[in-house]
Amino acid sequence: MKWLYACLLIAMLLAITAADNDEQQQQQQQEQQQQEQQQQEQQQQEQQQQEQQQQQQQEQQQQQQEEQLQADQPQDKPKPNQQSRIWVLADDSVKPRF
Repeated sequence: MKWLYACLLIAMLLAITAADNDEQQQQQQQEQQQQEQQQQEQQQQEQQQQEQQQQQQQEQQQQQQEEQLQADQPQDKPKPNQQSRIWVLADDSVKPRF
């Protein structure tokens, strides 16, 4: 009879230990899932930040290119290869100067 009680007691202890182990495993799995989820969220935020930075850089580059194009376009100025003639009046005579 004592052997029967001892076996039952051991079986109960093993069952309790197994249940505790299951709970611990579940907790560890939940913690791991939370950590993975946090990592994914952090990666998504970093990716969004990178995309925003790239977009800002592209906009800045585009704006700089437009400004450069505007600066390169002549603003009603004579072309460098064209000579402008200046007429100077001296002694009632008109002489072209280059």
